[in-house]
Amino acid sequence: MNTRKSILALLAVMLILALVTAGCQSSQSRKGLLEGEYSRNGFLLTVEQGRFSIGGKEDEGGSQCEVCSYTLDGDKIIFNTEKFSDGCEPYCGKYPTYTYQWSFDAGAGQLTLKAIEDPCDPRLTDFTLMPLAYNQLAK
Repeated sequence: MNTRKSILALLAVMLILALVTAGCQSSQSRKGLLEGEYSRNGFLLTVEQGRFSIGGKEDEGGSQCEVCSYTLDGDKIIFNTEKFSDGCEPYCGKYPTYTYQWSFDAGAGQLTLKAIEDPCDPRLTDFTLMPLAYNQLAK
């Protein structure tokens, strides 16, 4: 009887480990779905190697303003600002963590962000004014 309980307990532990491992792998592969550049009227988001860069297009006189790490939680994306470029911090420096709902329309090639929590008005406007067009990163 004890052997049977031991075997069942071992199987339960193995099942739990398999589910946790699968969850970690799917979270990492979902991050890869966002890789690329997203732009609209001179505003640019670049997603590469688990980081977001936010700013203007350099060929249109803009520069990178903010670098963020991010976490995906279902249809939520939680940004954590790691650094600001000179001149950018006064706008949103008090709000380094912010959350949006995201969706990607592969057919239209558009990323849509809807604010859940972001008290920084300039960033909120840039992110939510309209969907961002997708451009694949050059390799």
